[in-house]
Amino acid sequence: MLFNSNAFLIFLAVVLIAYYSLRSLRWQNTLLLIISYVFYAAWDWRFCVLLLITSTVDFVAGRRLADLPASRQRQMTLAVGLAVNLGMLFFFKYFNFFVDSAVQGLNSIGISASPVTFAIILPVGISFYTFQSIAYKLDVYRGIQEPERDPLIMGLFTAYFPQLVAGPIERAAHILPQFRQRSAVTREQIESGVVLILIGLFRKVVIADVAASLINSQVFTTPDTAPAGRVLVGVYLYALQIYGDFAGYSDIARGVSRLFGIELFENFNQPYFARNIAEFWRRWHISLSTWLRDYLFLPISRSLLRRYGNNRATPIMVVSNLATMTISGLWHGTNWTFVVWGFLHGVMLAGHRFLNIQKVLPIRIKSVWGKRIISLIGIAVTFHTVAITWVFFRAPSIEVAFEVLSRAVVDLRTREIIFQVGRPLFLFALVFAVDGLQAYYQDHTAIRRLPLWARSLAYVVIVYSICSFWGSIGAPFIYAQF
Repeated sequence: MLFNSNAFLIFLAVVLIAYYSLRSLRWQNTLLLIISYVFYAAWDWRFCVLLLITSTVDFVAGRRLADLPASRQRQMTLAVGLAVNLGMLFFFKYFNFFVDSAVQGLNSIGISASPVTFAIILPVGISFYTFQSIAYKLDVYRGIQEPERDPLIMGLFTAYFPQLVAGPIERAAHILPQFRQRSAVTREQIESGVVLILIGLFRKVVIADVAASLINSQVFTTPDTAPAGRVLVGVYLYALQIYGDFAGYSDIARGVSRLFGIELFENFNQPYFARNIAEFWRRWHISLSTWLRDYLFLPISRSLLRRYGNNRATPIMVVSNLATMTISGLWHGTNWTFVVWGFLHGVMLAGHRFLNIQKVLPIRIKSVWGKRIISLIGIAVTFHTVAITWVFFRAPSIEVAFEVLSRAVVDLRTREIIFQVGRPLFLFALVFAVDGLQAYYQDHTAIRRLPLWARSLAYVVIVYSICSFWGSIGAPFIYAQF
């Protein structure tokens, strides 16, 4: 059931009516858990078993980790809990990928091998709720999170439907207290929630889906046969599509959750305004980037520092960045293009941190206008660097990705590009209008701060635009496949 569909709007309206009619928090949580499973069952009812296994393992492991003293038994409890999470993720998402890769590797060295491929369906959102589950058990193990002793709330932590399919990846310390205790939904929460939903739908339906429709079908399949000018424009359009698509989902998820009085993590903070790659990752998919920092980068780097000492801090930093971002790439998808995408971001992050260590960055300029020019240059360079890496994210193979980049460079020499940039530039203007307003007021519902006439006009334009491009069955969200 897609957020951008008529079915979901009807579903949400019915659920809200039922939710507001209940006065008991216990009954409200029970309703949320039931409808979360109904929501997930709409994709495939068989996947609900995985949700139940995940929440049961979290509940049992969390309590045992808290009750057991520091011992090998406690370590084994954590290991078993993590093995269940990673085992399900590996089987459903990566089994065929690694088997096929192994077969190709054996064939390349002259050893004949045939793949054994199963018809394994990828459960929607498994990467997201698996990472959330892993974080919960690690936090309990470290003693920074009290275990949840109510199975109802534990089940809701795993299955809460607004963020189930594509995040944000919540932390137990942030959301569990809201499940245990919250006030009645306020008028401000309803208003801001509706605004977030409208902005999210605008980003998805008007920006992302329109950008996707404008990408020539040959660009990311057979770029060498695509019309001149279309490949470079396609690269820009995909950068717009993936941002509008994922940021739109996150906005809708936060808005829907706010209608139930529950606040989710902010997952995006105008990432295309980032002045360097490190800042980009502080603004893009924030719940994932902080997860990677806390549960991969810091443990890896600290372990290596303890073993090799601070005198090797720079190579350790490089290795930690490369390992973390490469794993991040593999988390996104079962294709070597995602691994390359993650590795490239790891290289850029390591390079940026190295330049900071060497005190080459940041560039210090006293002039106000000089600072602004440097910021604009940084934004332009960062955006184009990210857009180049998005090619690997989108292309079906590494070979095609390089063909796309090669063709895009060739297109720079053609005059046809001039006649192709109009619609992408208009979509960019819409993106920066929304992000610029949010950045100015430091508020994702900044539209509510405009004067009445401007606010009313903005609402009319947003609603009319959404209705104009709305489909009865919405286009799937990109990140839902991860």
